[in-house]
Amino acid sequence: MLKNKLMLLMASAALAMPVAVKAQGVTPTAGGKGGTVAADQIIERYKTFAGGEANAKSLVNGLRNGADITLSGPVTETTTVYVDVPIYEDRTVTKQVPTGRMIPCVPMQMTPTGPRMCPELVTQTVTEKVLVRTERQAQTQTVTKESRLTFPPGAAAPMGFGNVDIALALTEAKLRPNATPGPQLIKDNLMEILGKRAGGDGWGEIAKAYGFELK
Repeated sequence: MLKNKLMLLMASAALAMPVAVKAQGVTPTAGGKGGTVAADQIIERYKTFAGGEANAKSLVNGLRNGADITLSGPVTETTTVYVDVPIYEDRTVTKQVPTGRMIPCVPMQMTPTGPRMCPELVTQTVTEKVLVRTERQAQTQTVTKESRLTFPPGAAAPMGFGNVDIALALTEAKLRPNATPGPQLIKDNLMEILGKRAGGDGWGEIAKAYGFELK
């Protein structure tokens, strides 16, 4: 089984010793390991993954200072509703159909100008849809709405910016198959990683637990 790799490598001086993260064939950037990285740099790196700059700021601030993290984003919910659906059947019926001609009415009625005229009707057999019953059926409705999720980062915070960067890099790599993780997914996976960190695991151990290797 091939092991996914999360690689933290020294990169350009312009980003104060950032590190590249390689996981599942995708290469985002991460800062940290031994270098100095600023909050603005981390926010810029993770704002797309986090679902916007406001979410990235809240993640960085929460991890750095131990403050509550608030994530917002669209969430799609599917609900089931029940509706009465009419059921029709094709049935053969006999009915009087006008021919388009006018003939003296039956019984005949006289007017000053002659017999009163009525439409000529002929008997025809036709097939038409007839309502036979209604059935209550379940239908799904999909609604997209804005979700707002607030949670504390737990005992692993506060932490230095380098550790903030690595925590977010691991979270992003773990969620990499999901192109647009929502607030709940980001929270669940970040808190899982932070729980291991608070339990005493080093970043290398945590990475290894998910099949990554820190280099």
